[in-house]
Amino acid sequence: MRYQGELWAYIVAKHYGVTMQEAFMMGPDMFFCSLEWALASQKMEQEAMENATKGKGGGDSVSLDYTFPEDEGF
Repeated sequence: MRYQGELWAYIVAKHYGVTMQEAFMMGPDMFFCSLEWALASQKMEQEAMENATKGKGGGDSVSLDYTFPEDEGF
């Protein structure tokens, strides 16, 4: 459980730009509320990134023109 608490403190600290010590010093209600907001923000960022990559059409193909060397006399 210790590592879980440290992970949560890291998430809160990173999201709010505070030290882990400051995150540990928060009261339980404030800490868990901050954690929920930080996790919700991460989830929204992840979903936005997934949606952005879906719209790029990563499966598109480009045909290559191999006649260029012949046209140039190679």
